[in-house]
Amino acid sequence: MMSLIKRQNMEQLKLNNMSRALIALVLLFGISHLSHSANIKPLPAEIDVRIALPEASICLESKSLSLEVYITNISSKEMTISKEWTLKMSSFDVVCDQESKNTRIATLSIRGDPFPGGGVSHSWFSLSPGASNRYVTSLGLSNREFFTGPSVYRLMVRCIFYHRQPNGEIREIAIDSNNSLFELTSCPPQLGK
Repeated sequence: MMSLIKRQNMEQLKLNNMSRALIALVLLFGISHLSHSANIKPLPAEIDVRIALPEASICLESKSLSLEVYITNISSKEMTISKEWTLKMSSFDVVCDQESKNTRIATLSIRGDPFPGGGVSHSWFSLSPGASNRYVTSLGLSNREFFTGPSVYRLMVRCIFYHRQPNGEIREIAIDSNNSLFELTSCPPQLGK
């Protein structure tokens, strides 16, 4: 009986030592990460991206989702931006699955660029401080494993911009939009069927 207690104590001691080593590694990584990120200076906000959905509720059989993208210069200086900016990523989350009345934890990220352009040569436009440009596009809803039934979804997009600075240097800027909710609903029955 005494040897069993000794063995259990030894195993507990090994677990405690492993836990301490793991904690030490986490702390070491955290401290080195903090000191590294203290050297990184974030860029001041210059552009804001907002998305709006013309329709908050769409039919489940819809193949796409209409999307308006608003690009606003929130800096105090004029910005020169490439017209060939890209919609780099769309991220969808399920907020509420209406069939099961529960939260279904699922995320879908789609990478792509529904906007034309993105070549090597750029054409530019200027945005005065406070000015906005509006773009209309659509996102595909073809992934039927994710868009399974009547549910509420959250959408966020990441845009990549090319900004020409006064010295002629071109800088790439990645910006995440706001979140926007939409609902996929069962389609009403069509007349004449």
